[in-house]
Amino acid sequence: SLTFTNDPNTGLFSNGADSLGFATAGLDRMVIASSGNLGIGTSSPGARLAVAGAGLFGYTGTQSLSTGTSLAISGNLGIGTSSPGVALEVSGGGAFNGALAVTGGLTVNGTGRLQSGASIGGLFSAAAIPANGLIVSGNLGIGTSSPTFALQVAGTTNLNGAVTLSSTLAVTGTTTLTSGLQLADGSAAAPSLTFTNDPNTGLFSNGAD
Repeated sequence: SLTFTNDPNTGLFSNGADSLGFATAGLDRMVIASSGNLGIGTSSPGARLAVAGAGLFGYTGTQSLSTGTSLAISGNLGIGTSSPGVALEVSGGGAFNGALAVTGGLTVNGTGRLQSGASIGGLFSAAAIPANGLIVSGNLGIGTSSPTFALQVAGTTNLNGAVTLSSTLAVTGTTTLTSGLQLADGSAAAPSLTFTNDPNTGLFSNGAD
């Protein structure tokens, strides 16, 4: 109904009772419904802001989204907070029902729970994530932020179950075994139970019994 002399298919129109529509190039682009809801790409917004299609926030100039991307944000995104200090900061509980890919650091200040498998590190980025497990590329530290071994635990550890080692186990503190300890047979040249500074001296199985 309200248009321009040199652009008759762009302007304002009535999108229904108590509803205002905005058109460009003869197509319905945006609507303010009678409820006060604003719809972009949809003529029946069900929330205060409803957007049908992909979106870019915080970008300047001409930008385009890659195939399969629905939303791109330049800057930090805060959910439950108005002052996010990282790319994504969530204040409160959060649940991800699906895959979560993180290419930088991930910090959890509070309780975290994984209900399925997880893959950490670039080495396994193309590998299938285990259905109920964890694969880690690099060193894993528990109780320490600077692990120098594939698995480094600072503090007391309680293992209820069998532990299989295919390489060397180094113990720098006291270890208590409440069950049996099984060692590989070893040999005189490479004993199964040995010492850090004397690896060719120790215990080995010299035959059955």
